[in-house]
Amino acid sequence: MSAPNVIDVQTLADSDFKVVLKITAFYTSAQGASNTIVAQSNTFKGANGSVVPCYLDVEKIEFDVGTANGFLSLQYVGSSNQSIINFGRVGGAGIYEQWIPNNANTPTGDINLMTSALDANDTYSMVITLRKRNDGTNAWANIWNAYNHTKGTGG
Repeated sequence: MSAPNVIDVQTLADSDFKVVLKITAFYTSAQGASNTIVAQSNTFKGANGSVVPCYLDVEKIEFDVGTANGFLSLQYVGSSNQSIINFGRVGGAGIYEQWIPNNANTPTGDINLMTSALDANDTYSMVITLRKRNDGTNAWANIWNAYNHTKGTGG
């Protein structure tokens, strides 16, 4: 786990088709609102930096969130960030397994974690599986082939 009051992001897997991230934090003192980019899409394997945006879509989120009064919001970054999932007071634990496409306005492909009003002893841990769009456009166009286009995601 990370140092107190710091968001720790670890890349657990980075293949041609998927990225798996672990995001953890614990707080020893109250925290105000903050925004942290937890996934910068053009830094993952297969990314083509000359093609923007590099789309990542959520496939699955495993979470364990313990918040007293604050909340967390995982968001697709764009000209207007779009919420992926929100966690409010008390939090909870579970698995959310549903494809959530990146639908932010003018998306960058990145993923933001917005936190607000976290208290001492608040914690969270998330494992997020992201699908790289291999549809012949966007960042992973350099690994696109007819198989991916006609057969699905390939991963």
